[in-house]
Amino acid sequence: MTQRVLRTLMPSSPILLLAAVSAGLAIVSLLFGALLSDLGSSELVAIGWSMFAVICFAVWARKSFDVFEPIVPMAISTFIGGTLRSMYIAWSPRDYSVVQFLVGDMTPSQLAQYEFMVPIALASMALGYLAWRGRVPIERLPVMRNTQWPAARTLLIAGTYALLGMIGVYILIKSTGISFAGLAGLSAKRTIDLSSQGGDQYAHAGYLRWLAACLRVSLLLLYMAWASRKDADGNPKPFGPFRAIVLVGLLLACMVWPVLSSSRTAVIEIVFNLMVIYVYARNRGNFGRFFRICMTVLVFALVVLVGMGLWRNLSQRGTVTPAPFLQTFADQSLGSGNFLPAERAAFIMANYGDRPYRYGSSYLVWLTMPIPKSLWPDRPDISEMDDFVKGQIYGRDVIQGGYPPGMIGEAYINFGYFGVLFIPFLLGALQRFVYVTFRPLLGVNRNATLLYAAILWEIGFQVADLNISLLMANVITTVLPLLLAFAFMKKAPAGLAAPAAAVAPLPALAIKGRPA
Repeated sequence: MTQRVLRTLMPSSPILLLAAVSAGLAIVSLLFGALLSDLGSSELVAIGWSMFAVICFAVWARKSFDVFEPIVPMAISTFIGGTLRSMYIAWSPRDYSVVQFLVGDMTPSQLAQYEFMVPIALASMALGYLAWRGRVPIERLPVMRNTQWPAARTLLIAGTYALLGMIGVYILIKSTGISFAGLAGLSAKRTIDLSSQGGDQYAHAGYLRWLAACLRVSLLLLYMAWASRKDADGNPKPFGPFRAIVLVGLLLACMVWPVLSSSRTAVIEIVFNLMVIYVYARNRGNFGRFFRICMTVLVFALVVLVGMGLWRNLSQRGTVTPAPFLQTFADQSLGSGNFLPAERAAFIMANYGDRPYRYGSSYLVWLTMPIPKSLWPDRPDISEMDDFVKGQIYGRDVIQGGYPPGMIGEAYINFGYFGVLFIPFLLGALQRFVYVTFRPLLGVNRNATLLYAAILWEIGFQVADLNISLLMANVITTVLPLLLAFAFMKKAPAGLAAPAAAVAPLPALAIKGRPA
């Protein structure tokens, strides 16, 4: 009898269970706050849990979903940046330096008055994601039919990109004046000092960073080529010692500039790209192996977040204050401002004042990106929005980097509360559009699989915490080198590059959602 009752009450989907637990914790937080007369902190915690509940309900609303759909990374970003960070802010002392960095002097009660808009915005995004249906038949594009990758040609193209990437890293190291005299100063935010031109000026060296990123393109091309090799029975071929050594060497080379520039998420992104390729190309449907891969990547991400965060502190302050491990982990992960910046969106809404709205102009800045500033000195910068948030909204000095507003904060800066409601809807529809366009080709078409794996971080994670023009710049600079590489590959014989309509959708790992 008891087991029958439990089966009746227990949700049929683990995602529905997560959503129900999150919603329940939000309600419990409010009740405890009322009992303890501490509604400010409890409201903030409740809002954090409601964010995650909204995204989980959206995932559950699908009959089944792929673990690498864009909404899944979005759910992870929401849990870290929305749910966990809200609890971190609510339960930390007001004068704690990391909390001051995140929200200034705002109390949890003041923050909650504006952060309640974040779960509403996420609900709008979820509706857009669930509503979209159409796709573009990209398999008809000539460049997407060049799926025959001759070994010699692939090595030549990947080697060329690797050489260009190493040249870019070398020039960046020289331009930014990195000293290898000591360990402490090796990992820090890097810019090129232009003070010799008058005043304190800094450049972020976008073209050089793009050149350095060619190392990542080389790694992804070779990994895709070798991971998708099959024997006569259709089973994945082993990499072998030579290929493994080359891939490890390229992986380490790819991480040189992200480590030197203290870009923790860039390091994690490279490993995430490889994981997506591996699962689609070699591990379809094997949950046990997929779980082990995820745990390995998770441990790696935690080590990078904490280790590189402490390294950055050592570089900037010359010392690291000893602290318990959990506090150090929370400070370096939740206190970093990465992932969904719910508290930053609330801070922007609270302190924007009577400044004029941008009315969509910030979403178009990426179109001017290819024009050199030597030709257009006043060209809008894709990081201007970040500088505006840090300098004008937070009132802090902007020297070598600003604060990205995130999709919700930027929506408010452009259209006010109306933007908070409709911009996430459009972005959710765009995420779904990208996924359904690629889905029938994933694991079937090498080019499509590699493109999707390369941009999933941007459309799944970065859409939440960057400004849109910077996001578009990242997508373009990722996609263009890959398309150029595909153009030099050979067209597959008829029948090998099957149109999407003839290919059954094959998710990397399907998880049960709502009942059919």
